Amino acid sequence: MSFTSSGFSDWKNTLRALAQHNSSRFHSECLYVVQQQSKPSVMARIDTVTKQQQEQRRQLLMAEVSSLRYLLRQGIAFRGHTEVDGNLFQLMQLRSTDIPGLDQWLDNKKYLSHDIINELAKEMALIILRSICVEVNLKVKLSVLYVDCFYAL
Repeated sequence: MSFTSSGFSDWKNTLRALAQHNSSRFHSECLYVVQQQSKPSVMARIDTVTKQQQEQRRQLLMAEVSSLRYLLRQGIAFRGHTEVDGNLFQLMQLRSTDIPGLDQWLDNKKYLSHDIINELAKEMALIILRSICVEVNLKVKLSVLYVDCFYAL
């Protein structure tokens, strides 16, 4: 404390004074405060961890969606007599060797509920149906254009 309030003037005993200052309680408290100020806040750390978990869950959900898409596209049933015997569960279990965290995702079973899988399959079917409707609508407009051009001649 003497360094901060009165300054330093005993230059011939500098090393002893610095050693005494370094071992003082005041110096230790100041170092602690500076270290705490350089750390991110608790809210920033919680935010970082939350974003990492969200990104990991997003990747795992996309693995589930791509597995379900594969089975639906091939016309393969995705459920079995039991949850563990189902093709979706078995395919995702196989993929868990390549995708980190997928094994815990499968153990959780929260995201493999019938409702979630049915909703994902329904959304995929609606996307396909919309794209077919857009394609058919485009062809109908082109046909009408051709017919109008033919009658105009």
